Parts: sequence; C-alpha cells; structure tokens
Amino acid sequence: MKHASSEISPDGPQNDTREWLYVLPGILLCLAALAMLIADILFPGMADRQYDLYPAICRTVMVISSAVMLLQAAGRRSGFLQKPDLTDVFFAGFVLLMLVSTCINGFTHEALFSVPYRYVGVVDLMVYIAVYMGCSRRIASKRLKNAFLMYFMLTADLIGGVFIYDWFIKDIPAIGSENPASAIFFHDNHYAYFLVIAIMISIGYFIYGNVSEMIAGLVSMLLNLFALGVNRTAGCFLAVGASVVIIFIYTVIRHREYSRRALILAVFYLAGAIFLIIANGILRDDLILLVKEVCEILRGGDTTYAGHGRWRLWKITVDYIIDEPFFGYGCEGISETLYDYVEIASPHNEPLAYAAFFGIPAAILYVAGCISSIVKGLRTGSSDTGRVIAASAAMGYLISSLFGVAMFYTAPYFFILMGLAASYNER
Repeated sequence: MKHASSEISPDGPQNDTREWLYVLPGILLCLAALAMLIADILFPGMADRQYDLYPAICRTVMVISSAVMLLQAAGRRSGFLQKPDLTDVFFAGFVLLMLVSTCINGFTHEALFSVPYRYVGVVDLMVYIAVYMGCSRRIASKRLKNAFLMYFMLTADLIGGVFIYDWFIKDIPAIGSENPASAIFFHDNHYAYFLVIAIMISIGYFIYGNVSEMIAGLVSMLLNLFALGVNRTAGCFLAVGASVVIIFIYTVIRHREYSRRALILAVFYLAGAIFLIIANGILRDDLILLVKEVCEILRGGDTTYAGHGRWRLWKITVDYIIDEPFFGYGCEGISETLYDYVEIASPHNEPLAYAAFFGIPAAILYVAGCISSIVKGLRTGSSDTGRVIAASAAMGYLISSLFGVAMFYTAPYFFILMGLAASYNER
C-alpha cells in the first residue's frame, strides 16, 4: 500500500520555534468550554448568565486567536503564507460571494455578527476560515496535532462525566436547568453536535492510536456515546452511525493494518448503539418515528411535522432560495420570515442556510471546501494519523450539520478539524 509522503511541502513552515501557537486557538476554545463547566458547577445562578457570558468568552478567544495569526503572519520565516491549493480556492470563493451578498443585502449588525444566541455572522465565518482553519492547517508536527485532538477529547470526557453525574446522581442547578439534556450548551441538539465530534475523535484514536491512545479512545467513545444516547438527538445519533460505517470501509480499504481494530470498534459501537436504543424508550420511539416520517415523505403524504418540523422548514427555505438563487438574502436574512411560518428562525441545515444567506454558488463552494479538506486528511499516510482522525471527526460534524445549526461554541471546532485534516505532513 502506498502512503502519502511524509515530506513537508516546500511552501510549508520552515521554523518550529512558534509553531505551538498554531494550536492555541483550539486549546483556548476547549478552555472556554471548561470554564463554563466549572462556572456552572460552582455557581447555581450561572444558568441565566451563560447566554451572555459564554458568547463573550468565545468572542474573546476569537480576538486572541486573530492576534496570534497576525503575529505569525508577520514573522518573515513563520511560513504562514503559503501557495494556495484547491481547498483555499473553494473557501476564498465562498468568502468572496459571502461579501458580495452582504454588500447587496446590507451590512446590518445581524449580517455581520448574527443574532444573539447563535452568534455566527459574516465576521465570525471569516475568522473561522482565516484564523481557526488557517492556523491549524499550518501545523506540521504530529505531536502538536495530537495535542489539540487529545485535549478536545479530554474536555468532552469531563463535560460528559459531569452531565451524566447531573442526570443520574445529583442535580447541578446550572447544568441544563432549562433543558436537562443540554449540559453546558444552550440546547440538547447543540450538545449533540459537540458529542459527534468527540465520539469520532475517540473512534479515530481507538483505530489508529498506540495502546494507551486506543484504551483512552475506547473509554471516551463509550462515555460520550452513552451521553448521546441520554441526549436523544436522533439526527446526530444517525450521523455517528453513518460516519462509523464510512470510516470502517475506509480503513479496510486504505489502512488494512488497522482493519482488525476497525472491526472490533464497529462491534463495540454496534453493541453500544443497540443497548442505548433498547434501554432508552424515547430514543427508540424517535428513531421509529423518523423511519415512518421518511416513508411518509416518499409517499407524498402529510409531512408538516416530519423530522420535528425540519422537512417543512427545508421546503420553505428552498422556495426562498429559488427566488434569490445567486446572492441570497444576506446572513440571517430569512430568520424572521421562517419564524413567522414555523416559529423556528433557522433552516436547521447549514449548507441550506448558506444557500439562503449567500446564494447557491456560495453554498456549493462551501461544501466543496469542506469535502476537499476531509478528503485530504483521509488520503494521508499512516505516518500522520492525526490528519485521518481530524478528517473523520470533521466528516461526522458535516453529516450532522445537515440537520443542525451553526453555533458559536461548536462550529469553530469544525473549521479547526478541517484545517488539521488538510494540514502539512509531519517533517
């Protein structure tokens, strides 16, 4: 089997002295999540304040990360500037069309910084691409790539452990006080997007890691899979299942030396998933209902409430996209209209949302950039498994985003993972 070369690109970084700073944005995001976890444990009244505090902390991380990027780019031998490739072209095109759409539809506060609660506007998306993805793409060291992946897995394990303790043992007033399945996040679905990433990273370490990483990956997978089962978000549960199937097939074809581990992992996951479906009646009923709703959609029957109303929401969004196919309505431009129809202010499908916001060409470029990054990671050799693990986690999020909403505390991880997947090979 031929592996991708482990030689660094001639356009890659030539100086290691400050490369660790490229990991800083991801570590700071994890620290922000842990800070909210600690605050929720220590201060019962944090449940109401976190809607302002958590976005403020994440915006502060954006400012610090942007400063890091500028400092790195200013260094003559930092290697920050590189020859653009296809992934860069796709995302640059997406940003350009996003700006054109904003010029046409207006530079409103909602367009630039999104609405309160979601906080993913034009400025945020540009920072996610240029800074979060830009920094992580320039990490050549396998050790530094693993540093972020391991730190994220540890963060997820701590949040999951506290969440399960709160759910089954003792109530923590500020943990999911309004929605008990949401942990430190604002909604149970949002926690599920985070769990998809955590589970896929842990699966990656079980398959591709050394013995200690494999054990840590198995423990983390079981913990966060259990948390996802309690969370009961069917779309994310199915997204993980689809990702596991893809990674299993990929490993058997591309990395046969890990096929036995992939088989063991698939058995563990299947057993855990079946246990959760049997044990959790609500999750089981949701999955059965989902199958019935899909059949009803195929038959052309009443689909008003299919997918908790998502199918109707998507149909309405598509109608609006058809009316403005090229430049859309601007970021959050159809939020109020959707709310008037179905009392939900987001399409709950990220690519579809970007098509409505910025136009169909922009959405195509966005999806192409995502797929390009993930494919780069999956094409790498076994000498740099961090890229494969990051690619599998990014793929899991991308699938879950077909049912979800981009949020300020989950979407940044996706761009960091895409950057790691498309990053330099280790020297």
